[in-house]
Amino acid sequence: MRNLKMGMTIILMLTIFVSPSWADVIGSRTRKSPQNNQKQVTERLHQLGIHPSEANKQVEQLSARDLAFFAGNPQRVVLAGAQDAGSEFFSGSTTVMWYEIVAGATFTVIGIILIWYAALGRD
Repeated sequence: MRNLKMGMTIILMLTIFVSPSWADVIGSRTRKSPQNNQKQVTERLHQLGIHPSEANKQVEQLSARDLAFFAGNPQRVVLAGAQDAGSEFFSGSTTVMWYEIVAGATFTVIGIILIWYAALGRD
């Protein structure tokens, strides 16, 4: 039984600690002109429906490296975490639903309890 618990602990820990290694790294093409990069990213934000003044603010906050990355392929610029105007978090009209957060927190707590239980060797 002790070997089973130790094996379960090792498997759970490897599952948690190895998952970042599955990240996909894709190289980016760089552009010659920073002004051209700024223009391309701003135009993409306009296409996505961002107000021009807000788009300019967001582009000004990007580093030269980030601008070159997004200008390399403007389709990388996407809306993320957007919510409907005037909506509340628990109304169900957000990008992440409330039950997804509850389920994620529940699974995290269950995982921590399983690891803790297996590591302490209780029967």
